[in-house]
Amino acid sequence: MNQRYRGGIGGDVDGSKKETAINLPVDDYFNREKDQLKRFHNDVDTYLDTAALTMAKLKDQRNVLSRGRSALRDIANQLGMSTTVMRLIENRSQADWKIFWCLAIIFLLFVMFMLYLWKFNSGHSSTI
Repeated sequence: MNQRYRGGIGGDVDGSKKETAINLPVDDYFNREKDQLKRFHNDVDTYLDTAALTMAKLKDQRNVLSRGRSALRDIANQLGMSTTVMRLIENRSQADWKIFWCLAIIFLLFVMFMLYLWKFNSGHSSTI
């Protein structure tokens, strides 16, 4: 049971369209299609497993860092630092992150503006 697959893809060098014909048994076509879908399914499973493993590692890192933070607080309390000073340090850290993200956004906007100017000016070359 052979059928012909006809597709009108592409054309010849002279611009004339010719149909592409592939002699392929229907069973072979569906087996090949099934194999491709199986590979795709396995790849998606691999990506999902990798993502789940990454999330688990990030959660472990968060737990380690939170334990370290609480240990640092305990040490600071033992050294006599007041809770006010520790709160000031934490607020400073949050402010630093806000400043960082604001500057990062401004930098990205600047880069996008420069790329826009470069693209706009590259098409209009002036002669001296």
